[in-house]
Amino acid sequence: DTLARLGGDEFGVLMEHCSMDHAHRVAISLQNAVQDHQFVWQGQIFKVSVSIAPELLQAHDIKPEQTVFIYARAWGAKMPLAIQRVRVADLPLVVSLDDSMAMAKGMGISTASELQVLARISQDGGAIAKAGDWLGQSLKLQQGSLPEEVTIVISQTIP
Repeated sequence: DTLARLGGDEFGVLMEHCSMDHAHRVAISLQNAVQDHQFVWQGQIFKVSVSIAPELLQAHDIKPEQTVFIYARAWGAKMPLAIQRVRVADLPLVVSLDDSMAMAKGMGISTASELQVLARISQDGGAIAKAGDWLGQSLKLQQGSLPEEVTIVISQTIP
């Protein structure tokens, strides 16, 4: 069997000589293990719950296959410190963000004393925010006083 990083936060598992039923059980087990992972930042667990405001879904043509970027950045900064990419169809969802998702070596979540967490639906699947994308964001999060779970509701359009 082979585990390979495909890019970013995407991995693939090749399992030779196994049935589809067994492969499905292994996939579910791996998915549960990743979702149950708890990241500890400054002594606290850092989980992010992301959902879409119902009025946004009703007012816009948001498709299940559209890309959602969930990321943490230092307060006032533009570059993400940790990021996960999911699809609209995966929401609502709780994810963990940690230093292993850092965009640059030595620039993980644990390096910031103040954080902001954002979730953005990209209209074109691109990583750079554009006018017309949809966004949800947290207030400023302080080192040592993170809530057990940060809740983000995607509810606004980027002008």
